Amino acid sequence: MEPNRHQKNIWLWGGVAIAFIAGFFVGSAVTKKRLAPKISELEAVVNAVYPPSVGEVKAVDGIITAIQGDTIELDIPSLTKRYAKPGDPLPRQTVTIVITPETKITELLLDPKAKPKTITKTALAAGDAVYVTIAEDLKTTERATALTIQKNVYPTSTIGR
Repeated sequence: MEPNRHQKNIWLWGGVAIAFIAGFFVGSAVTKKRLAPKISELEAVVNAVYPPSVGEVKAVDGIITAIQGDTIELDIPSLTKRYAKPGDPLPRQTVTIVITPETKITELLLDPKAKPKTITKTALAAGDAVYVTIAEDLKTTERATALTIQKNVYPTSTIGR
């Protein structure tokens, strides 16, 4: 029995679909292999400009966004996202820092002659620039215990000079 016209069309279009799919995968593999050296070259350039992130993060600079009891919310550069598109702001993240009675809190006037002075957590406020050393690795947690907090104070007499 000879196949009818409808069956011939099904076989024809099925063959075209299979050929298209096979061609796509073969072409994709060939293109990937052909472009591999160029991709490696571009990755080397990107890694030179944006070095890979460090293994452990136990100290960060950031801006205090909120204070609640014994915790502060700190806005820091993202530890997981490396790249921003040109013209876009750098990726940021918020982490929670726990202040314990053992946490040493100091204030440093950013002036070559200044020495750090000890302060209490009540001297910290939203908007303050701080440098925090922590017990845990911030790459693995978003809540860490502060060992030290240094509030950075910029001298107003040097602004605009």
